[in-house]
Amino acid sequence: MRTSLLALAALALCGASAQAQLIVGNDQTGTATIYSIDVGTGVATALYSSSTVEAKPWGMAYDSATNTLYWNNGNNLYSSPLANPLVPTLLGPMTFNAVNVNFVALSFSNGKLYGTRNIATEAVYEIDPTTRVATQVWLHPTAFDFGGLEHDATNGKLYGLTDAAPAPSVRGLYEIDPVAQTTTFISGYPGTETDIDGLAVHNGRAYYVSDGPNTTQASFYVYDVASGTQIGTLPSPFTGSGTFSAATFAPPGTPPPTTYCTAGTSTNGCVPSISATGTPSVAASSGFTLDVASVEGQKQGLFFYGLSGQAIAPWGAGSSFICVKSPTQRMGGLVSGGTANACDGAYSQDWLAFVAANPTALGAPYSAGQVVNAQAWYRDPPASKTTNLSNALEFTLAP
Repeated sequence: MRTSLLALAALALCGASAQAQLIVGNDQTGTATIYSIDVGTGVATALYSSSTVEAKPWGMAYDSATNTLYWNNGNNLYSSPLANPLVPTLLGPMTFNAVNVNFVALSFSNGKLYGTRNIATEAVYEIDPTTRVATQVWLHPTAFDFGGLEHDATNGKLYGLTDAAPAPSVRGLYEIDPVAQTTTFISGYPGTETDIDGLAVHNGRAYYVSDGPNTTQASFYVYDVASGTQIGTLPSPFTGSGTFSAATFAPPGTPPPTTYCTAGTSTNGCVPSISATGTPSVAASSGFTLDVASVEGQKQGLFFYGLSGQAIAPWGAGSSFICVKSPTQRMGGLVSGGTANACDGAYSQDWLAFVAANPTALGAPYSAGQVVNAQAWYRDPPASKTTNLSNALEFTLAP
């Protein structure tokens, strides 16, 4: 089915926000990519690409309270703050009865992951995201093949997308009540589709995510849950065919931190990279950390930030750029650790803790919605200006 401008316009008119994100991936061979798709425009943005398994999700879930994206490949569970780019962390294998187990779909609700399996034992499982230990919630009929799973965060209901169902039921979207141990049919698959593994649901809208490639499965499908009718399509960005596809929905809210600008290359060939962990909430006094990796070892440095937006201006005659408009605020001095003349140094500092301890710092007191730009500076005596700079990070303060 071809995606039409009318269909995309209809989705936008239904109230989709430019910040409403459908996060998708598949396990295609070669290089795979996890994408964010703006559900109002259909525009896909690559968040992470690799030929290795951490870029090839089977299931996916989002925790909005901590801005954490979870996904798995087989039994291995990964996480990253939802940002561009993603920074995958391997959390380890998920287990059931002390044995590593695979899951083909994930969801998140009330501090727990939920998963389904398509081989013994087929069931809905609750998974502790810290210990990764799974327990069975509902041992459903084996005729179901739930390859997509998602809680609608607006009503707490759990939904599953299945390629098969016990007679006389048919493949399609079901509401799952694991407490009552029942399913309620909502809608079948569109057209001649028989294999759709990814599912995201938010605010009464369901997104069926096929596994590609977009040359043969050009579209993802959008359904109204209340009526069970298809209301539009979104273009698939997948370039290869996967066995599994994964999806989850990140509701509109504070935009995730985003990197920009270009890091300078040090005299020993190091290219530092900035990132962040946690949530920059104005209600918190800690919990949002600026990080820089691949800095020259044993070098003094610091973070600085500004509130006036992005910049790009040469930093002396070297390869660095100043990426934060003045005025700027310097944070405390740091030492990179690692090995001298190697690229194994790093800096880390909690931005919220710094501003809490420095109430006269630039911009204080802060309010939700304030945009902050940050960058790292470090000593590099043989370089132009005897110093160098990382790339930069832009983040928006949350309530």
